[in-house]
Amino acid sequence: MNLYSITNRTSGLQLGTYLGMDVADAIDAMACDAGYDSQAHAAAALGTTVEALFADLIIAEHDYADDLARLADAMVDDDRSSGECTVDVLDDPDAGGSDHWDRLGIIVAAERIGISRGTVAAIGIVAIREAYAAAWRAAVELELSSCDEVAS
Repeated sequence: MNLYSITNRTSGLQLGTYLGMDVADAIDAMACDAGYDSQAHAAAALGTTVEALFADLIIAEHDYADDLARLADAMVDDDRSSGECTVDVLDDPDAGGSDHWDRLGIIVAAERIGISRGTVAAIGIVAIREAYAAAWRAAVELELSSCDEVAS
């Protein structure tokens, strides 16, 4: 599943970022978001064809998995850093809970690394929090393994 950013070619209006298995799925999701049952229903309601709707759209595909991984890593980095003082994950190995990450905090972290609000909305808070928890566990495991190597 990937993310598709959809823009109206004529007006330049950014219509949103949608998940889909392919472009057609993303356009269906956009049509549903606009209150239609599907892209075919939207075309019929607007007195045009699906092909004409497609022709008036600029669609950019985004790598959902890459954006999600980069965002989770950025959130872990944000949690580990406080000004110039770095927090050691081993001090709090169970701190991988994500409840402290609200929508605004996630958006701020995302925009700092070049991920749009639309992409955050399309990925969803639940998936982002789950990815954060996994990234936090990975950071703890990495530090534990490096401590084991030093001790050997």
